[in-house]
Amino acid sequence: MKTLKLIPFLSILSFSNVTFGQCPSGQTFVTIDVSTDAWGYECFWDLTLMGAGCGNNEFNSYGNVAQVGCGGAGQQDANGGGYPNNTLTTESLGCVDFGNCFDINYVDDWGDGGATFSVNFDGIQAYYFGGTGTGNVFSFCVTTNTEFDASISANHFQYTKIPISQSQNILQSGTISSDGYGDLTNVFMNVSVSKNGTQVYTVNSSTQNLASGLDAPFSTAGFVPTETGLYTVTYFADMTEDDGNLSNNYYSYTVDVTDSIFARDNGASYGIIGIGTGEPGYLANRFTILNPIQLSSISVFLGNTTGSISNNPFEVEVFVVNPGLVTSIATASGTVSSSAYQWHTVDLSPYPTLVPGEYLVALKETNYEQEVGLNEAVFTPNTSFVTWTSQPWANTESLGLDVNFMIRLNVNENAEISENSLTELSIFPNPTKNTITVNGLLPNETIQLFDNLGKEVFSIISSSSIQTIDLTEFANGIYLLKTENHMNSKIIKQ
Repeated sequence: MKTLKLIPFLSILSFSNVTFGQCPSGQTFVTIDVSTDAWGYECFWDLTLMGAGCGNNEFNSYGNVAQVGCGGAGQQDANGGGYPNNTLTTESLGCVDFGNCFDINYVDDWGDGGATFSVNFDGIQAYYFGGTGTGNVFSFCVTTNTEFDASISANHFQYTKIPISQSQNILQSGTISSDGYGDLTNVFMNVSVSKNGTQVYTVNSSTQNLASGLDAPFSTAGFVPTETGLYTVTYFADMTEDDGNLSNNYYSYTVDVTDSIFARDNGASYGIIGIGTGEPGYLANRFTILNPIQLSSISVFLGNTTGSISNNPFEVEVFVVNPGLVTSIATASGTVSSSAYQWHTVDLSPYPTLVPGEYLVALKETNYEQEVGLNEAVFTPNTSFVTWTSQPWANTESLGLDVNFMIRLNVNENAEISENSLTELSIFPNPTKNTITVNGLLPNETIQLFDNLGKEVFSIISSSSIQTIDLTEFANGIYLLKTENHMNSKIIKQ
């Protein structure tokens, strides 16, 4: 099988001597201000991982290294060197990854203390320590320069489109993290659901207190759509304190409740994948049927990058999944178009009835390689599967591929997927601080903008294929741009 090379991200400690303000996302520029008393030469300290102890795998040592060191507390024999007296000295650690925790192991030669330490994130004081006695260990964790900062993450509902006959809870649990250096109180997750731009449901989780650097799961009651329409689910993290960074408080996704379509993609392919020539097999999506339904057709997004398989047949197949057994129940075939990338829909006749259970809907490869589209709108583990001559059925993540195949199951009616073939608009810049330009519109096409609660905040009718929209006066956050003839788009206003 063709493979996608995945390069794992390794979280490592890194100290970069870059100018303040140039750290990449996920890092903070850390400095430590050391203020000495009239006997600056008595001061020694080193920086280690939290709990390591002075001198153990230290990242650096400072002050009077030669005469004091880790064992010099109370020795009273230092006579010069190290830091100057009555002076503030700034030590730069550079850009440091969020979440790393350190100890300042401070030793005073005379044993009475005297130096103070200010730990600063992006130039703003986050911790302050004053030395007393013979020696001290001061601990801190790297976050942001914001005191109170709640961020939220959640999983997308496993489908982008579901038939109304298979309606189910479309809400997911979430995780809230305390990313600032202050502790959060009465943290909760608000979930809002809008249908076609109008709010239809809102619910809050229970509250928790959340210490700096920690995270916790949050869940709410569910919501099951009872009508067709486009549902937007928005999660928001809130708390008692004023959040210093609202840009990470939101997470949102849409679920299209349709008459007939099961899908995990949003119609946009970011790549293609297939089983190599000479390796017959299947690439399949797994769907869960909750209520009996008739299967009418299957849609697959095929690649034909070289044009070599134009007008050749392709096959799709449906399998019912029972414990330890995968059984074929229906097949159908179509013809590959000459287009490099194209949706293909094939009918099943007679329509098989699907009873509640698990099904695999597959593209079959025989004597030449098929190329199926990949999509990243949703990835749910244990939903995309492959098999070939030497490989039993296996989910793609077990083979190192976190991918979603663009294969759809259509029920109830034999509808060609007109709404599935909607094109995307070109929107730039996105994110934006003031204006956006929307390119690819049709004349007299209505453009609507909805906020994260599903409220319409802007509407205009295009006069040409290009439309500029001024968002300068809009609040920062995530907006949904909807038109009559194109795919919906998310807009981020900063």
